Amino acid sequence: MSERAFEQLDLWLGAKGYDCDSLLPGMVSRLTTGVDGLMLTRDDEYGRWTRVRVRERRSWSCWVTDLTIGVSHEGPAWVWLDVDAPEGTQASAGNRLRRPWTSVPRLARGLVEVVDAHDGCARLRPSPVHVTPEQLPRLLDSIADPGRRGLVLVAGSDERLELPLWADHIATLARETVSLAATYVLDPEATRRMSQRVEQRCAIAPWTLCAFQPGARAGDLFAGRPRIVSFEDLSSDHGARRVARRLGWWARSATEHGTLPAAATRAAQLLDQDTHQILGRGLALGDRRRWPAPRRPHDAHAKVPRPRSPGDVPLGWPQPDVDLAERLASLSQQVQRLTAEGEALRERLEDEQLAHAETFNERGPVLAATSLISANR
Repeated sequence: MSERAFEQLDLWLGAKGYDCDSLLPGMVSRLTTGVDGLMLTRDDEYGRWTRVRVRERRSWSCWVTDLTIGVSHEGPAWVWLDVDAPEGTQASAGNRLRRPWTSVPRLARGLVEVVDAHDGCARLRPSPVHVTPEQLPRLLDSIADPGRRGLVLVAGSDERLELPLWADHIATLARETVSLAATYVLDPEATRRMSQRVEQRCAIAPWTLCAFQPGARAGDLFAGRPRIVSFEDLSSDHGARRVARRLGWWARSATEHGTLPAAATRAAQLLDQDTHQILGRGLALGDRRRWPAPRRPHDAHAKVPRPRSPGDVPLGWPQPDVDLAERLASLSQQVQRLTAEGEALRERLEDEQLAHAETFNERGPVLAATSLISANR
């Protein structure tokens, strides 16, 4: 499994124009201008842990991608892909921090294509898994699995529409959850049998989709507070775009708040120690703010100390302007207006990007969430 994961890493780096051959164990390597890589390996009594970190500096932002592979002496091997995205920008309303939208990277899609990946019992595949009545018990076990970290998306159907067409539509809606959520499509008979086996409130109606959160139990599938997406939203052109973005946010939120397995936590602690030793204090993931930050343009809102009175003006300071406060207030209003307009344009651009995402050759290097999958060796 580790060989296939490293092959996907090389393909991902090569597609971005990075020199993957320069990546050497135990040292920082320059992959291209503004992009550094670090490979670490640690062996202990539990297994072997390998991490490849890629840090990409862009203008005044920085992306950090960690691919960690664990080969345990006992239990399945696992892969952990974690992407640390730049912090959001201040939204115009409420002065709240807005997270940047980030698409699923090609590396994550490639991993689930070549690895028999699972989140607990749930299967992580690049396209929805078809469920027949015979496979229904396994699906219910996956929903109620206490070790599951991500969402399980289940769509119902009936005979009014061909199942392959419906499955393709669900795959389009769930494209931003690949590697973060397990997606299933029930055939008509499995949809009816699921309604018979579970409580009425847990049944999946035809042409609807249910997102089961971690925490569902065998006796109460609604314990994890699942979310239902209606047929109207799934079938509407504009609603489908919103559903795809909504499912993406739900999947990212679930994995971000999930608890890592003990093996992954231990590996992270050991590899972080080695990273600190190589890079120096403050350069491990989670301390990105201490890295040397690229220069930003002059901030018009930066606070510059002003003298309190003409008598306090030190040598070299200009005399205070009585109209300065009024002019600053006017400029501040203009900045707020332009910021609001920019946010509106950015949201429109994001919607257009989401609508045409499947036509992009490269989707951007980011996840802004954590994906951890286990796999059979």
